[in-house]
Amino acid sequence: FLMLSILFAVGYRGDWFLERVVRRLPFFSDKLLQRLEYLIINFLDGLKGLKGKRRFLSFAASTVIIWLLESVMVWLVSQAFSLELSIPQSLFIIVAIGLGTMIPSSPGYIGTYEFFAINALETIGIHDSSALGFTLTLHIIMLLGTSAIGALCLAASGQKVFKFRAGPQEYRINDGRIDPA
Repeated sequence: FLMLSILFAVGYRGDWFLERVVRRLPFFSDKLLQRLEYLIINFLDGLKGLKGKRRFLSFAASTVIIWLLESVMVWLVSQAFSLELSIPQSLFIIVAIGLGTMIPSSPGYIGTYEFFAINALETIGIHDSSALGFTLTLHIIMLLGTSAIGALCLAASGQKVFKFRAGPQEYRINDGRIDPA
């Protein structure tokens, strides 16, 4: 909720933040300040999609639902391993994994995912060998779930996997549908 609030505030008052905070940082060189300003302007451009209360509330509601569903999934897998996690503890594990996998790593976050999940479990007080089995099972379920959804979306779009090798295609929006040009 804190991050959503910050996104909301920066989305509406981003120019103020840029003018009052970033451009007045005395310890950055001009080159670094220009680069930082460029990154913030691009970030603010990305937040333009959240302008408007309805869009923002839709985004916030979707975000909360997704995090809760993932927490329930962690809780269900923990029950299979007799770890007895609560929903808030499951949410903590998902947040730790989410923050940890922001670090660039191998495809599928193999290794990084396990490292942060096991450390989150240790923080909660789970130190036994079932933590590794739980973490590996959870990672496989998450990978297979997102891969299956991606494959279904790819099939529903009518695209073929090897067609993407031909390079980028032009698309146009036609009565709300996206069609190849």
